[in-house]
Amino acid sequence: MRYLKILIVVFVFVPFILPQVSHLSYYSQKIMLENAIKDRINEALNKILEDIKFVVDVNIELDYQTSQQEIRSKEEVGEKPTTESKYLPLPGFETPSDLTIEEQQEATSVEQQKTVTPPSGVPIIKKQTINIILEEGISSELIQSVREVASVAAHLDKTRGDELIIKTAPFTKQKGDAEALILKNIAEKIDEIDKRQKDIEGKARLEEEKRRERERIVQDSLRIAQLEEELQRLKEILATQQLTEAQRRITEDQATERERQIDTLKAQLEESNRKLQELEKSLAGTPPRGFLSLGNNYLMYLILGVLVLLLIIALILILTMRRSVKPNSVVTERVEEPVVIKPQSKQQVVTQPQIEVEKAVNETKLRQEEERLKKLEELEQQKEELKSLKQSVISMSVGQPDAATRILREWLKVSKSTESEEE
Repeated sequence: MRYLKILIVVFVFVPFILPQVSHLSYYSQKIMLENAIKDRINEALNKILEDIKFVVDVNIELDYQTSQQEIRSKEEVGEKPTTESKYLPLPGFETPSDLTIEEQQEATSVEQQKTVTPPSGVPIIKKQTINIILEEGISSELIQSVREVASVAAHLDKTRGDELIIKTAPFTKQKGDAEALILKNIAEKIDEIDKRQKDIEGKARLEEEKRRERERIVQDSLRIAQLEEELQRLKEILATQQLTEAQRRITEDQATERERQIDTLKAQLEESNRKLQELEKSLAGTPPRGFLSLGNNYLMYLILGVLVLLLIIALILILTMRRSVKPNSVVTERVEEPVVIKPQSKQQVVTQPQIEVEKAVNETKLRQEEERLKKLEELEQQKEELKSLKQSVISMSVGQPDAATRILREWLKVSKSTESEEE
């Protein structure tokens, strides 16, 4: 009973397993044969194409059609002797034909047919199709050479229906490590130039604000000096005893107004000084590269600012010394009518040091304006050069990458040497 179950299982499952095994055997032999032919073609084409890129694809159709061989063998069974009885001829009489008795047993031959079937595991190539894709721009003579070499390496048989298809297509060139590094350096250089230009523009704005604050400080200082001189003169008038009550009241009002104006201007002067300090801190907090990019202009601005401050200090000292000098004589004449002190004009109050300060300030303004315009023109030129540089690099990297690589290497060497000289 046990053996019967085993036989039933074998007869049930074997018919399902055998087709799958044969199916796997077909594809494994197909892939193995395709890879072997592909390797032969690649090895042959590498010898004639060298650095030219190509792709080879092989497709094979296998056939397991069995061929039967017939073997015919003849076997002779044997021959029996022929017995023949004849009458002796008589003279004058004809010999009758029916009197010859011939007994002959013909030899019989038996043909046996045997069929010999070769083993089914040997694959037969029914048809093969080979596709070769070459790099674009290859010459027709080289394509013909590729066709001949591939035909020999793959053992093509046109009578069997084999096909060889050759096409051309553009291949993307992989960028080497050196070229990628150069492009990265170019991008960093462009970013650095953009950042440097932004720093220059920011410093130019800060310098312009500093210039305006300095001018405001100079104007406020001159106005304070003028008002203090007028206030001192009013106090000297109030110190006399020959003023009427109305004159004294008017003079006191004028002195109070001058003091109020002086306080307002001093508050404005403190605010301007605070803004100027903030601007100087902002400039001091920027990277030193921007400072070097401004060049001698920044140093010139600094020297002019120091000179202006020194002139202001000298003016204040002169006014203080003059204020400390007492009047030698006192007005003794009695004034009959009320005295109204009118604010003196600017030309009457301005002394010789003030004229020199204003002249220096005007010259500084003109010089700073000229330098500012010149700096703006240089910034515009740098922007145009950067824009043209970007466009040329992009167009050259797309059209002629080799030439672009060579030029950029030389450009980077020159830029590095220039930066080292500046440092």
